[in-house]
Amino acid sequence: MNPPARFRSWPFAGLLIGAGLLSPADPLAAAPDAPSGAPARIAGLGDVFLPSPQGPDFVVTYLVKRGWGTPGDDTATVSRSGGWLRVDKIENHHAGTTYIGAATSVVAELGRDDAGRYRALQVYGAAHAPSPGIQYDPRKTGASDTVLGEPCEVWSVYRQPPDRVSKGFERTGCVTGDGIELWRKTAGGFGELSSARAVSVERRAVSPGGTHPPADLLDLRAWGVAAVTGPAAAPDFEVVLAPDGQSHLAPMTVRRHGGWMYEDRSDYSGMRMLFSHRLDNAVMIGADFDAAGQPKRLSIERRAPSTGPSLGAPMAGKVGTVLGEPCAWVDAMPLTYDAGRSECRAADGAPLRIVFTMRGGDGFGYTATRVSRRRLTLAQVLPSRDLLAPKAWGLRD
Repeated sequence: MNPPARFRSWPFAGLLIGAGLLSPADPLAAAPDAPSGAPARIAGLGDVFLPSPQGPDFVVTYLVKRGWGTPGDDTATVSRSGGWLRVDKIENHHAGTTYIGAATSVVAELGRDDAGRYRALQVYGAAHAPSPGIQYDPRKTGASDTVLGEPCEVWSVYRQPPDRVSKGFERTGCVTGDGIELWRKTAGGFGELSSARAVSVERRAVSPGGTHPPADLLDLRAWGVAAVTGPAAAPDFEVVLAPDGQSHLAPMTVRRHGGWMYEDRSDYSGMRMLFSHRLDNAVMIGADFDAAGQPKRLSIERRAPSTGPSLGAPMAGKVGTVLGEPCAWVDAMPLTYDAGRSECRAADGAPLRIVFTMRGGDGFGYTATRVSRRRLTLAQVLPSRDLLAPKAWGLRD
């Protein structure tokens, strides 16, 4: 089941999953996907089922029914040119575009604001792992249908069997002989969750420029990334923290420069996570990596700058000392209830001790081993150029 794109595009969802706020079993935390190159991966992330990466150019428009929010006239138009597809959606009066590489199974979801500027991006690379408990083995059901006068065969694309915590669901689709999906439906124990049905099908040449992701999609200048100057910038620092006895966790690095915070650490399972955000939350960037260190998901989001305090709530009377330096404890996630993060911060805001608490667990923590108060650069608080290279994600041929 695909949750609304505006939730899945939040770059810090991975942080809350790692901290325990979201369980991988939750629909928000685990959008369906599949091993690299599998058709079910594309269907799970992009709502388009392609039994084969080869197929004709086409433009198909669907009427869409969603199982959340107020019912409306949602639409989706899928355009294919060679190995690339572009899906333009109107969902609950919000427009969004998804780019899909049929051969590499890379999926990129892009949202824009009313002025057409980039607002939110979620890129799922080939290393993005499947969601647990969901079966990603597309198979024909033996049923058939006719839509717009065209015959099609019904496929069971992916499914989650019922268990003690879920009534299960199945995603099906009806596909023509040349690989065009004419309808799709996701339904389960709670009834129909979402569906779409083609209202027009055109087999015609489509310009590659209309289906490829924009060339500047990962160019941070297109997202308004720049250093903040003046009092809002705050002093620079770099803090290296060691995990408390968990040998599977890597050291954690936290940096601040030019109104930006940067964090590179492991989640509780030991997978690398990277976060970079402006202190006013106007821009947030996040990336997750697999066990081999390959990037599997990249998120960028731009929003209106926050005007109130966003760096946590002081924990009255709770203080400490790390590396001989006094610090005061702050609740860094004061609005969450089943996960948490608290920090013991020095007078300039440098975190000397960080503790994560998790739903149903004891949590884990880090303690500073080195604090450096030196001049940094903007590049040191942003993802590397290699990570932001379109070819690294299969976004360019």
